[in-house]
Amino acid sequence: MQLSLLLPLLAATTALAAECGGQISRRPTMNPWWRAREQACKHGDGRYDDIDIRIAWEGNRPSTQLCWDATENMFNQCVKNGWLKASYTKDGTKMSVLRKRAYLS
Repeated sequence: MQLSLLLPLLAATTALAAECGGQISRRPTMNPWWRAREQACKHGDGRYDDIDIRIAWEGNRPSTQLCWDATENMFNQCVKNGWLKASYTKDGTKMSVLRKRAYLS
């Protein structure tokens, strides 16, 4: 009985996990990342690209909510911990972020 109650919680937890990759480098200052997220999700189509940061997606265009959720998970689980890239897949959409320069503060 207890196992049947835990299975939905486990499934929900794994659905929110971002995949991290690239060599680990210095942890970045997160303010530029949150500004990029604002541009991509609130004012754009889910994409952002400048000299330091890229936010992109493949497959189905993400809803505004998916864009917010996916970028938050990738930033908190990967970027904030020094990973250079991250991806998050849900409902036929794969979102990704890339830190273009390892030394980016």
